[in-house]
Amino acid sequence: MVILQVRDIDAARAGIAAAGARVVEDIDLPRARAAHIHPRDVGGAILSLDWMDGWDHWEWGGPVWRDHVRTDVSTAITGAELQGADPDAMSARWARVLGVAREAAGDGWRIPLEDSELRFVPARDGRGDGLRAFDVAVRDPAAVRAAAQARGLIRDGEVTLCGTVVNLR
Repeated sequence: MVILQVRDIDAARAGIAAAGARVVEDIDLPRARAAHIHPRDVGGAILSLDWMDGWDHWEWGGPVWRDHVRTDVSTAITGAELQGADPDAMSARWARVLGVAREAAGDGWRIPLEDSELRFVPARDGRGDGLRAFDVAVRDPAAVRAAAQARGLIRDGEVTLCGTVVNLR
């Protein structure tokens, strides 16, 4: 699942409808609203567009999630990489649903977001279409890599959790 926070859920929902994508779940709570888009209509993952009453509010984390935030090692999730048999078509569908432009990037495509990005690349690991990697801003990449190595989390030279690559930025 890829969850993107949006500033205007009504505009996001209008974009989903205009793109002809199916919504599999609409959530409307007092402080949180979301639309989950069918993965066959974008490809690679369930896409959730979420709005919160307050940009720094995160309803799904519960009332005390901030008490558990640690920024001594990592500071942000800055991107996600989806792989597929046809990254051109997949990125075009995501761009249409999101109502944003995409750009060619290396052997795939990129959709720049407010403080992050989505990348679409050819399938490389035999798992087919899906989330291949996510990017995490860390204070000391070498220390994180060493800790991952000590825990046996380096596969093919990359930090890997549950089959998903974690790019240290």
